[in-house]
Amino acid sequence: MTSTVRPEPRQHPATRVLCYPLDGGHRWGSYLVTGGRFGMVQRNLVIYPPGTGRAERRWLRLWRGGAPIGILAAALVMLGFGDALPIAASLSFSAVIVGSALALLGYRVRGTRGQVRSLLAIRTARQHDLASHTRYTGARRLAELMTEADELLAAGDIDEIEYQLRWHTAYAELGELLRSEAVEIR
Repeated sequence: MTSTVRPEPRQHPATRVLCYPLDGGHRWGSYLVTGGRFGMVQRNLVIYPPGTGRAERRWLRLWRGGAPIGILAAALVMLGFGDALPIAASLSFSAVIVGSALALLGYRVRGTRGQVRSLLAIRTARQHDLASHTRYTGARRLAELMTEADELLAAGDIDEIEYQLRWHTAYAELGELLRSEAVEIR
């Protein structure tokens, strides 16, 4: 039995623009580098399970951003019903609405959310321990591997099977990096 890897269907340009906040920049996950005070740099790498479809990635991104979205939704519900209901009832109503939405969202992604791998690596100017250096460079290397795979796929230099293979490799390497980190912390 042979398995076939299908490329993702193309989207209409209007759909692509409207759904970009949910689609994100990468199919494989996300990579965010932020700087802070006193030379601190954070690298946050998130890799979804290989082969995760577009719809599931959208649901996962909603789940991961649930807290800020929930706060915004609660504020909007309170503003909308603020004049019609007393403040306690408005607050209770918004908590029930947002809590129910988050519970349904959590139920929707229950099978995939535990498989998402993420790493937060923090480095400061005066930090010289090997474990944090390994996390920091590992996050950068895996993000570069997947960003290069995105570019090669878009240019037609690799096919969908090679792309999925690179995705699987990065996902497995991040798992190894997280397992070695757990051993070092103990």
